[in-house]
Amino acid sequence: MRVNVTYSVELEEVLQTTAELVHNTKEHSLRPLAKKLDEALILLNKEDEKNAMRRIDEVRQELAKVDLRLLDCMNILSGYQNVTVNNTTADSLELEDTKENEVTDEEG
Repeated sequence: MRVNVTYSVELEEVLQTTAELVHNTKEHSLRPLAKKLDEALILLNKEDEKNAMRRIDEVRQELAKVDLRLLDCMNILSGYQNVTVNNTTADSLELEDTKENEVTDEEG
């Protein structure tokens, strides 16, 4: 059963935290999967299709889990991007308002 786990980090830590999630996925999931595929190839070379199919199925199932983890990373980055773009837009609007007020004050 899959569950969502939520925790918070400071905005400036989001990219590093996401990078760590991607790195962990690579190291703990993808590298072992490559080994299982190598095992499947050896089994195929030995004409042991039954065990090769088992290995390949294990890889497929694990890849589905990896896909979900990477989707989580994409969702985190999408949320981060929304916040940073909105903050940048808000900062730009504040700057424009300040400049307009300065011009109005100089004219008045």
